[in-house]
Amino acid sequence: GMSGGGPPPPPSMGGKGLGLFGKAASSGPVTPGSNLKPNQKLRKVNWNKLAANKLYSDRSVSVWRNPNDLLLNVDTKALEELFAAKVVAPKKKQAAKSDEKKSDGSKVSLVDGKSSLNVNVFLKQFKAYSMGDIMTWVQELNTDKMDIDQMKSLIKLIPDDSVYDAIGAYSGSFDNLGRAEQFYAKLRKISHAPFRLDMMQLQLEFNETVEDIRPGIFTLNAACEELLKSRTLQQILVFILSIGNFLNHGTFAANAAGFKIESLAKLDDTKANKARMTLMHYIAESIVNDHPQLLRVNDELKNLADASKLSLDF
Repeated sequence: GMSGGGPPPPPSMGGKGLGLFGKAASSGPVTPGSNLKPNQKLRKVNWNKLAANKLYSDRSVSVWRNPNDLLLNVDTKALEELFAAKVVAPKKKQAAKSDEKKSDGSKVSLVDGKSSLNVNVFLKQFKAYSMGDIMTWVQELNTDKMDIDQMKSLIKLIPDDSVYDAIGAYSGSFDNLGRAEQFYAKLRKISHAPFRLDMMQLQLEFNETVEDIRPGIFTLNAACEELLKSRTLQQILVFILSIGNFLNHGTFAANAAGFKIESLAKLDDTKANKARMTLMHYIAESIVNDHPQLLRVNDELKNLADASKLSLDF
């Protein structure tokens, strides 16, 4: 992630340790906003704090590199007016309801006419091979002799349990069964056949899937590069860091050298004393009114909009 999280830097070899920004520090590094002292108790920012020793030792790969070069003025008076402490009970998150899977309740006799026809149509595509050959391919996950359409046809032939139950209860001669019944009798003996067939479909579709997602991967890579290199985004994050360290003064969450990027979504949780206003609103207004140069951040993140629309569920 952008926030880092690698091993802490090695201890210094004697003498005073080097602070976060390369300066000798006897009492630890001064993080942005930590030198600002509020005159009253303030509402807190619920962020995932990153202490100085939790950042990458090589900060060139972190958005939290050299923040003192990017400090902006923080309006402490306005913050104290808007965010004077008043305990707000955290909202309880409702547990996500699991999707109920609907089972197909349709029942068939030993093999109905339509199923029998479908099995026979499928088998006609493999005249050069026996039914036993096809079962061996499924057992060994061998996709050499099948294309993706044939594979999907085979998956559609998987019956419900009633067919297998009827075949299991059949005690007569195997040779007296029709071709479809013989097909299902053999398929029934293969352990986890549906999972095997799904795996075979995945093998057949893999290269095509990779080609489909390749452009998205390039867009995602480009967006990540832009996020790490954007000085304006870095300055916005340092501005938020300074405000958060001021609001959190005197608590464990204070003196943060950075915060996990997902913490940005929690800025809405810190409510102002003004109706329908949160810390997110305040930061946005401050940027527009006092630091409009930060609005050019969109120019530095040209691939971000397209990357945000991509699904990572391939």
